[in-house]
Amino acid sequence: MLVKWITCTVPPGHAVAFSRAQQRWAALRAVDGMVCQVGGWDRAACILAVWRDSLTYQSFMLEQHDEMFDATRQAGTFQASEVTVGTTVGMLGGLFSYLGGSRYLVTTAWRDEESHHRYVVESVPALRAEAGTKRDTDRVTTYSVRLDPLWTV
Repeated sequence: MLVKWITCTVPPGHAVAFSRAQQRWAALRAVDGMVCQVGGWDRAACILAVWRDSLTYQSFMLEQHDEMFDATRQAGTFQASEVTVGTTVGMLGGLFSYLGGSRYLVTTAWRDEESHHRYVVESVPALRAEAGTKRDTDRVTTYSVRLDPLWTV
């Protein structure tokens, strides 16, 4: 999967026009490889798009993006945009839950064990060091659960 994070600086008085134009991106639903796109407001307009893979995303960018952008009439509704593209490296999704007191539960779903193992070995150490989790975490308990489809409700 590929994720695309977009932030747009929208000048005062242009939020309604930007929002209307953003709604016209609904045409993405028909594009091969588009999984979903969501967005809203914070300090800027924020949009998260999820694509099946980089091949379908690149095909869209080369063959359809500019025409679709013109059709949205979004040009002129924002001053600047920042776009970041990355991959989910096998992660299908996750949840972060507060359990009460000082307990939290983080659950993630992975395409396969190899993807999860690669993430644990290649990414987790750097993420923990950057986040400084040692000073905030007393204990981490890990379970790698192979789901039984017969248990699914």
